[in-house]
Amino acid sequence: MASIGEYAFAGCQKLTEVVIPDSVTSIGKSAFHWCDNLTKVVLPAGITEVPEAMFCFDYKLTEAVIPETVTHISRFAFAHCISLESVNLPKSLYSIEQYAFYDCPNLKGMNLPENLNIIEDRAFSGCRSISEIVIPKSCQSIGDYAFLDCNSLNTLTLNGEHT
Repeated sequence: MASIGEYAFAGCQKLTEVVIPDSVTSIGKSAFHWCDNLTKVVLPAGITEVPEAMFCFDYKLTEAVIPETVTHISRFAFAHCISLESVNLPKSLYSIEQYAFYDCPNLKGMNLPENLNIIEDRAFSGCRSISEIVIPKSCQSIGDYAFLDCNSLNTLTLNGEHT
C-alpha cells in the first residue's frame, strides 16, 4: 500500500489503534478525523508531513508516534485531541501550521526540535497543561496567539535566553 485517501477512516468509532506501514508515503487530509476511540497511532517512516486535520477530534488519542522523516505538521492535525499528553516531535521538523495542537488541554510534554523554523497562528492555543517551552534559535517566526491560553506556562526560553 502506498497511499491512504482523504477521510478514508474518518468517523470510524470503534477504531482504537492504527499502525501504518512504512510503504505508505501519502496520507490524505482528515484520514482519521473524528475516530472517538482511537488511542494510539504509529505513523509510517515514508511520510514527510502530518496531513491537515488528520486526528482532529480524536478525543481519546493519548499517543502519536511521529517518524523522523516528518518536516511539517499541517493545520488542525491534532486539534481537539483532549487526551493527548505528550508528543515526541522529530528532529527534522521545520514547521508547525496554524491550530496544529489547538485545544489539547492535557498536552504537557513538548520538545520543540532545533530545526524548527515556523510556529504558525494558534498552533498551541488552549494547551493549558504546558508548563515550559524552549523556542529554538532556528525559529524565525511565532504566529499570532500561538500559545494563547497556555495557563500553566511558567518558563519560556527564547533563543537560549530564559525569560
